Amino acid sequence: GIEELTAVDSKRPGLTFKQRRTLASLEQKAPILEAFVREELRQCAQPLHFLSIATLTEPLPRFEAQRPWRQVPYAWGANTLHKDGRVETASFSHADRTDPRIDFATTLAKQLEVGGTIVCWNDETLEDLRALLEDLPTAKAAVRTIIGRQHVDMMKLFDAGVFHPELRTHSDLEASVAVLLQDKSGAELALHNEDDLREAIDKAAAPRIRSTTKDKIASDMKAWVAWRSDRLLQLYRKFADVPDTR
Repeated sequence: GIEELTAVDSKRPGLTFKQRRTLASLEQKAPILEAFVREELRQCAQPLHFLSIATLTEPLPRFEAQRPWRQVPYAWGANTLHKDGRVETASFSHADRTDPRIDFATTLAKQLEVGGTIVCWNDETLEDLRALLEDLPTAKAAVRTIIGRQHVDMMKLFDAGVFHPELRTHSDLEASVAVLLQDKSGAELALHNEDDLREAIDKAAAPRIRSTTKDKIASDMKAWVAWRSDRLLQLYRKFADVPDTR
């Protein structure tokens, strides 16, 4: 007969740790932060690459040496935080009918070649790049540089240790940023998800498209991954309790 979460006792038998902490946050009407979140973030080997990748699932091959149902990467954005506090910002986007994979891999590998740790939001996209080892034999070195770098999935870390009465999950970065950073600027972006990216890529690959339109699509893609990368850095600074020295 329970219809609302607030009516569930957080001490009820059979609940998982996550369920108990979520209910406790609702009862207290306040966020709950587990100590291990700060500790794990602060223990990451620097430099830290706050990385966002935009990929598209292609049911049918679009390019040569591509298999069905592969994730094709079209853009990346990174804020690299160095030990001295310096932040290096870089990005890549490809809005054309040509194959983006080699340029994607080589440019991202160059950004990551200094070592350190990748900090991402949902590492499935990063793990899917492993398929490029089979599909792009000429770019194996670059792909290995990317997938061989140690990484931290901030989404999974927050799901396990950051609880807020206005959040039930951290699956949506924009939603988590809106609540945890009080930042709703993500709503202003032209792209928000894979469906938006698919529409943009299909438009960019259309015959007789204007170069200005392709440039706008490429800019929108860069803005999307850059926004996500920057908010990962902001979340890190807040929850690792690291000051902004810029």
